[in-house]
Amino acid sequence: MNAKFVYHLSVRWNLTVLMIAAVLFHSAANAQCISAGSAVHFAVTGHNTTAGYATVHVLTNSEGKILETVTDGFAAPGVNGSYLIYAVNYKTSGAAPVTTAGTDITAIGGECVAVSEQPAQFCVNGGCVPIGASIAFQLTGNNTSPGYLTEYVITDTTGQIISKHTGSPVNAPSVEGTYRIYAVNYNAGTQAPNLAAGTNISEIGGACAAISSTPIEFCASRPMPVTLVSFLAISEPGTVQLDWVTTEEINAEKFEIQRSKNAKTWLAIGEQAAKGDSKERIFYQFTDRAPLTGLAYYRLKMIDRDKTYSHSRILNVQFGGVSTNANVYPNPANEVLLLKENKSSAVSRVTLSTLTGTKVFHLATFPREGIDLKNLGAGIYFLKITWQGGQTESQRIVIAR
Repeated sequence: MNAKFVYHLSVRWNLTVLMIAAVLFHSAANAQCISAGSAVHFAVTGHNTTAGYATVHVLTNSEGKILETVTDGFAAPGVNGSYLIYAVNYKTSGAAPVTTAGTDITAIGGECVAVSEQPAQFCVNGGCVPIGASIAFQLTGNNTSPGYLTEYVITDTTGQIISKHTGSPVNAPSVEGTYRIYAVNYNAGTQAPNLAAGTNISEIGGACAAISSTPIEFCASRPMPVTLVSFLAISEPGTVQLDWVTTEEINAEKFEIQRSKNAKTWLAIGEQAAKGDSKERIFYQFTDRAPLTGLAYYRLKMIDRDKTYSHSRILNVQFGGVSTNANVYPNPANEVLLLKENKSSAVSRVTLSTLTGTKVFHLATFPREGIDLKNLGAGIYFLKITWQGGQTESQRIVIAR
């Protein structure tokens, strides 16, 4: 960035904040917040890549309205808010889905169209960091001749200095708000500028002092009440089972389980008390004993003790029709998991994962001799089968010892 100097010093500055701008979403369990304009990277698996099929990616708002079609590495929107990325796979020889701006993702139409089960979620918040977080930056172009010093100040949006620092990194203030980091270069052998807290950056004075004209601007916000590393929903006979895992909780009060028919209007169907304050892995479960027939959406509302909250990513579950549980046995299992009716040839992919999403088994087909479980620990796992036609089925598997 260019800098404007006091006393006509002919020096140019380049002050930039080093923050991660690219976020990988396909492994994230909860929405990631990034700055406007940041590069957004995503990956898609499981779509039909055979000849005659194409995949397009669309960005929608939190209500599912399409904003634009996107590709990997696109720039995050310039408006703060929550966004979703959907992959749309379709047969090119038939009617193409409508992906123009303003179309609802549930009404895109088309022939042989499949929409990703779980969209990638992210939010744009202007580059917020947790209060107290370490912020690293680099400075080039300052006068490094003998006798010259460079110091840094954090100010509020009015320019009032909050704190003074001698180098990178600096810690974000402990109070939520928007702040700026300025670099001040001056000759130590002359009158030093006044960088004390409470001084306005425009009134620091000093002889031969130069101030970076384009400061780093950032916002500091409270940490999320929980760190959610896994959230899964599985259709079972007569119920839908929800399981989630946290690795850290800060002042958390409870989880509100919400369900929707259209991913727009949400209804609270239950609550689960949070551990509260923890840095350990905590496992939670909730059973929807009166699930909606057909496609339904689920999410968690994670509520802090001061009533602030955040939402998990959205999951969708198909309930009713052919039961997934008729395809594999036994459950609970001990040494091996088998597929009924010799359907191995119809399977295009099978994955067995832990509650936290770690894959422990992954193959392009279901072995005729079954999945060997002898080396796996007792507990709850999730089996996902993808059939040749592109349909997927999931089942909660219990390994008992």
